[in-house]
Amino acid sequence: MVYLKYLNLFDAFGWFAAANHRPKRVAKLSFYTIYYILYTSFSSQAQTAYNKKINLPLYKTVYHIDTVSPSFNFQLITLTKHEDDEREDTTGNYNKIQKKKTITHYYGEDLQAGKVNFDSPQVVKKFAGNQALHFTPTDNSIAASDGNIIISCINSSMFVFDTTGKKLLEKNFATIINDPTLIGHYYYDPRIMYDHVSQRFVISILYGDKPTNSNLIILTSLSANDYNNWHIYKYNIANNWPGNWLDYLSLAINSHEIFISGNLFDANNNFVSSVVFQIGKPSAYSGQTLQINLHGALSGRPFNLVSVYHPASHTYDSYMYFVSNIPAGGDKLYIYKIKTPTDNSDVLSNTIIVDRYSPPIDALQKNSTMKLDQGRCRIRGAFWQNGIIHTVFVSKDANNFGKLYYMRFDAGNNVAQWQTFGLGSVDYAYPVVCPFTNDSLNQTSLISFLASGQDRFPECRAVICDNDFIFSSSTLIRKGDNSVKTSAAQNGVERWGDYTGNIFVNAPGNPHAWMAAAFGNSSQSWNTYIAKIGRPNDTTQTIIPQNKMSIYPNPMMDVATIEFEAGESNIYSLDIITLDGKRIDAVWNATVFKDNKYILQFDKSPLAPGIYIIVLRKQNGKEILKQKMVVFGKG
Repeated sequence: MVYLKYLNLFDAFGWFAAANHRPKRVAKLSFYTIYYILYTSFSSQAQTAYNKKINLPLYKTVYHIDTVSPSFNFQLITLTKHEDDEREDTTGNYNKIQKKKTITHYYGEDLQAGKVNFDSPQVVKKFAGNQALHFTPTDNSIAASDGNIIISCINSSMFVFDTTGKKLLEKNFATIINDPTLIGHYYYDPRIMYDHVSQRFVISILYGDKPTNSNLIILTSLSANDYNNWHIYKYNIANNWPGNWLDYLSLAINSHEIFISGNLFDANNNFVSSVVFQIGKPSAYSGQTLQINLHGALSGRPFNLVSVYHPASHTYDSYMYFVSNIPAGGDKLYIYKIKTPTDNSDVLSNTIIVDRYSPPIDALQKNSTMKLDQGRCRIRGAFWQNGIIHTVFVSKDANNFGKLYYMRFDAGNNVAQWQTFGLGSVDYAYPVVCPFTNDSLNQTSLISFLASGQDRFPECRAVICDNDFIFSSSTLIRKGDNSVKTSAAQNGVERWGDYTGNIFVNAPGNPHAWMAAAFGNSSQSWNTYIAKIGRPNDTTQTIIPQNKMSIYPNPMMDVATIEFEAGESNIYSLDIITLDGKRIDAVWNATVFKDNKYILQFDKSPLAPGIYIIVLRKQNGKEILKQKMVVFGKG
């Protein structure tokens, strides 16, 4: 996501032994949940270097960009990266731990013979997206309007589709912005969101990788579902931070304002500070001069401050949260809060002690000695749902493979819980999380991520974590066609992902998400794949609402009773399924008549303590009802 000269991070830190050697790793499953009760509240930051207001006039308004001739540069450029800030917060003002509880489960990855892929994400629609013609990695970002317009952004270009997958527009950012003063470098790090309250697309993007040319570009669409006409604002970073340049963008919107955060670096690429641009929406959407509140030099000196977006901005009015962690590994997560609308109040901050996370080493690829950069533990995205902050990043497992480290933080009660998800023999990387339910009280989420290993080319996947913090099996969204090996690789390592895009669409009766992610194409470069992902059983629940099932006592000690009614006559079976999809036992199989109540009892003798799924299915294998069941005591 950065230009500049390439610095080999792996030679710089002790966790990388040698450029061409990967420690032997044995496949092992690991999956756990930890709960921490934190009883200190948000406190005002100890020192704030500045909180100042600036004005930014409109640079230009562009119309009918579909008629502008493209200006592609087909030289392959790697957006190389620099050192992340390694310093941990040493203030000692950490929240104390009151309780700790650990639960261990196991899970599966794919639907296999003899297994049921419980509650896995369902691919409803999928199609090819942007191709990385001259940038690596792709830095994917995606947004969807209420009027069925999808915009997919990567470092070089913006593609527009309707929800059927028909491509409506393809433009590179240099052509859209068309600024003759910004020459000799590239636009990169695009972030896009759709404001569902004000009905506008918003894009933030960077230009330049040194203090002499660093610019933040902001684009806002002129109207709802408009992808052809844009207000453009251009901010020269040297105007406020001479000698610095900006990188690592994050974008979020609430009902009042637009928030853009990033990292400042000096001319030698040393990290200086995270900064936040707090921008009023009315001026941005009408092409008027922006009044921007700048926040910087935050307590704890966070690296890579990620804004926490809300899918329904009108319920998230009075503040904006941000999260950060330590990219090189650590045991802390930082939460920040800025009050809105724009004022001069201090930024509030909190530090959470978590299980230690560490960056995995470079990922393997099938049939290739070229490795993939894992991007360390840096957070890429977060969202807020009914007082709970969700975020995800990657950490290494016991075998040095990348796994997902997913966290939920109750900001009102200071309660945090987290889990990891990984296969133990495949690298998972560049995860991003979004809500996956239209019930604002439900915390079910969808995590999109990339994967690669000795048995597969670089691919993209998705997994559901439900309201009870139980993972589904993951679903393959797009398998890789080949390993990636470009002319921009450095020291036997390819840049990979940097970002994966996903966004939730809260459609009544049809909640779903759109995902944009990179996979290895047949030419050994990166392509983007776009997928509409639906929740399992939504169609079933809508079509057959009269199906009913209850289990009691639940949790069960010795004997459980299952009551159910079916909405139509058929041959049905009741199966017991483990969380990793293994069928343990068939409880019952017989003809069922419509609207009759059936009561079954069974003992727990074949079951070890744990969580199971009771599945009612028709003779054709179609699942009608599912319910979790907990077994206590010795098996």
